[in-house]
Amino acid sequence: MSHELILENQETTEQKIARLFQERGRDDDEAKKLLINWMIEKEKLVRDSEDAIQFNLERARLYLACGLKAEALENFHDAKNQAYQENRDELCQMIEREIVEIEK
Repeated sequence: MSHELILENQETTEQKIARLFQERGRDDDEAKKLLINWMIEKEKLVRDSEDAIQFNLERARLYLACGLKAEALENFHDAKNQAYQENRDELCQMIEREIVEIEK
């Protein structure tokens, strides 16, 4: 039981990055360093085009959580273009719906 409580209170790396950006703003060195390190580690896991699409989606969602709307949209568009090039129509539509929601 106490183990569950500890896990509930632990912040993921993505949550910490988003929190720091929200609290301190885009110019905070610690927040930027954590984001860059997160991206470097995630990029190492990209092995194929599906991984690249998923990486762009994860990065877009993290940027959005950080309040970096323009950067988020850029990554959503990149993911959508990759999905389009691979004839992944359903994925393109899903990404487009996310883009539309952000642009509202």
